[in-house]
Amino acid sequence: MEKYPPLVNIRHPFLQLVIAILLIVPFYFLVMMVGVGLIGPLFHINAMDFITALNDNTDALKGTPAFISALKFLQGISEMVFLAPALVFALMMGPKNNFLKLNRSTYLIPVLLALAILITAQPIVAYLQDLNENMQLPAYMHGIMNWMRDAQNKADAISEILLKMPDLKSLIINIVIVAAIPAFCEEAFFRGTIQQILGKWIQNKHVVVWTTAIIFSAVHGEFFGFVPRMVLGAVLGYLFLWSGNLWYSIIGHMTNNGLGVIVSYLYQAKIISYNPDSNDTGPMWLTVSATILMIGAIIIYHNYFKHHPPDSEEEEMLEAEI
Repeated sequence: MEKYPPLVNIRHPFLQLVIAILLIVPFYFLVMMVGVGLIGPLFHINAMDFITALNDNTDALKGTPAFISALKFLQGISEMVFLAPALVFALMMGPKNNFLKLNRSTYLIPVLLALAILITAQPIVAYLQDLNENMQLPAYMHGIMNWMRDAQNKADAISEILLKMPDLKSLIINIVIVAAIPAFCEEAFFRGTIQQILGKWIQNKHVVVWTTAIIFSAVHGEFFGFVPRMVLGAVLGYLFLWSGNLWYSIIGHMTNNGLGVIVSYLYQAKIISYNPDSNDTGPMWLTVSATILMIGAIIIYHNYFKHHPPDSEEEEMLEAEI
């Protein structure tokens, strides 16, 4: 039960959903204008040359350190496209109502379980990635297939540039811009905002979680990574659904992204021999074993919050404020 009335009295979840999504549009243009506008003064490069290289010739980015720095800056600031609408919508719902569920106690056991879930999810995610990359559309959609493949190749080329880490400083920067910032910003919008709005509209919570996961994956615009990202989105959705605390899904999201960054760094530093960019998904026994462990961790996580329901915690917080 809300203790304070919302600033904007929009009750129907459909209208709330439309507003939350439409808020992305002005913030997208604002963030891009600010980001591109700051590239020149901050990195002493021509912004138009950078945009041209980014859109038409990613190879031109590789040999120019200033271009790479600008790319990382733009990568980090672009996540505000998700965070700003989430914060504005939360403000509309009432600045003291803790709409995003960030003002809640976070406990060690569920944190460790969230880490375990996302770590053990990696083999099945890699397996799903391999299946997704080999999916084929019907012959009459050959043109669309080529377009999606070109878009994926471009995204992969940009990721390769971002994940080039010759030293420890590069690793730390990438953990921030590839793991920490996207985890907080995207969870605030997709789980904290979209999933909660859909939860008011759709009775079946599983449908809510998977619908949000589908939206989450679709927005990233990568057809050949759609399935594994959707599954990860669903896992993060359940972390939030059962706990009522956005921090656990943020931690899970950051763990997933951070593992990719760390493994890439270790491979480039020749500390490990496994190449994360290869198509090697590992032995099937590892995938099956890790998936069983993941399911076990999910069950324990679920049972933990059955005995520590989030509603009782919120009631205690509200009573403390009176």
